[in-house]
Amino acid sequence: MKFILLKFVLIIAISFNGTNTFGEDLTITESSLEPLLKNAGFKQLLNRTPVLIQDSLKQQLQLNPSQLNQPTQEKIILHSLAILHPSLLEQDIIKYLQDTFTAEEKQQLITFFNGPSYQIFRQLREGALNPEQTDSLLAYHQKLKTQPVNHYRKQLMVAIDKASHQSLLESRLHIQTYHSLNQLIKKLVADSPLNTPADWEKTTFSQYQDFHESIHFYSFRKTPNTELEHYLAELNHPLYQRFFSSVNIAIEQSITQRLNSTIVLIE
Repeated sequence: MKFILLKFVLIIAISFNGTNTFGEDLTITESSLEPLLKNAGFKQLLNRTPVLIQDSLKQQLQLNPSQLNQPTQEKIILHSLAILHPSLLEQDIIKYLQDTFTAEEKQQLITFFNGPSYQIFRQLREGALNPEQTDSLLAYHQKLKTQPVNHYRKQLMVAIDKASHQSLLESRLHIQTYHSLNQLIKKLVADSPLNTPADWEKTTFSQYQDFHESIHFYSFRKTPNTELEHYLAELNHPLYQRFFSSVNIAIEQSITQRLNSTIVLIE
């Protein structure tokens, strides 16, 4: 598990920037939603897809070493980027959000995710993911596994992860990337044995949950429970929960549609 956590830490893209969008005009353009994805932390998630492609390809190579020669691997990567390139996913998510939320709702989302309450906690989390913090984070992770943890504190971390959809979104993106490569291999390599390990999806999700629980504990180790409770209450606002769910739906729809289109074009 230490290796898994280290791998996750090393491939996290660290980026922080905010753009305020205020004013009486509630006409929200698609370009206005680009900072929203970044401020909410999803642009950084999407930027990891090339790494997830490489990681998924390595998993496939372990299962099908004789089937995937170098030219085939290059084709798989090329087709995968046509499906999973960060800019394509971002474009599809923004279009989905534009069609799903009213102008007033989009303004409220922009204000919240760019606001101080959300950004303070985001900065704490991204500070913990800074490569300079990797050794401390790994040590803290091991400490959590070997020493008793306050039960209520643990409940808070689990609840924050669930409300923020962090492990859900990241694990689903990883799983969809893996299955997209599966389908490409099936199309490119005749009679390729696609032997996905039993319970792989469940195991992957559990690993991401474990990862994010450690990240939350470390990020908020100096934050009082009362502040975490307030943050959790904000995250659980129905509009913000709709936003998180919509991002997940948009990613799944984007990958499915682009995968189907790519499969058709492969001769």
